[in-house]
Amino acid sequence: MSGGQRREFSGDIARRAFDTVAAIQRVRDLAELDATVKKSFEAIGFHTFVGYDSVTARGEPRVNVLFGQTDSPWARHYLANHFDQHDVMIRASRSATEPFFWSDVTERLSLTSEEQRVMNEAANFRLREGFIVPTRNLDGSITNVMLGGEHIDPRDPDLRAAAHLMAVYFGAVGRRLHRARADNMFPRPRLTQRQLDCLRWVREGKSANDIGCIIGISQRTVEYHLAVACARLGVRTRTQAVAEAAVHNLIDL
Repeated sequence: MSGGQRREFSGDIARRAFDTVAAIQRVRDLAELDATVKKSFEAIGFHTFVGYDSVTARGEPRVNVLFGQTDSPWARHYLANHFDQHDVMIRASRSATEPFFWSDVTERLSLTSEEQRVMNEAANFRLREGFIVPTRNLDGSITNVMLGGEHIDPRDPDLRAAAHLMAVYFGAVGRRLHRARADNMFPRPRLTQRQLDCLRWVREGKSANDIGCIIGISQRTVEYHLAVACARLGVRTRTQAVAEAAVHNLIDL
């Protein structure tokens, strides 16, 4: 490729990346998001794109596919074989501070036989190279965006920059739309501030009498607030209420 051709190619990638980012920010649902990014990712060699939780708040490897090509043949095969327990890319994402190509990892780390099997099986699905953007969530869990393809040149700085830019926006909007859909399917229960205060003290192991003394109301009133909170959360016990409230991000654990 001549110098002029190279500059034109770089300009095309940059224009496509910025146009895609602008379009991503206007999408209204996950299906529209997939349709918006598909051609752009394919144009730079990535035929697979997906967003997924990769590491739990407890640091355990566990993949939960959230958006993108959630029902692709590779996603089904990966989950059916529990490859998240032996995925070197999940291992790498724990310590990564920047996005990375698969080859960045395989050239740097020694793979176990199980990890090598995952890479070999990915190649059978035309996934010989990938690009991962890890995001660390407030609770310590990690969510990844993965772009995968067969003929990718990880040494191309323009491709890396375009993949990074588009993947970041794809991931940010995908996470937002996924949360919005989950909230619509499972609406967040509405609890009063007093009910939340009581649950927070239950979380600390306090009895109804203790809580009443702490926040200045009677034990009976505390029990009333906790009973209503349990009913609104659809649980029977106070311990379950604390856990359910945490799931809905109403209180911290």
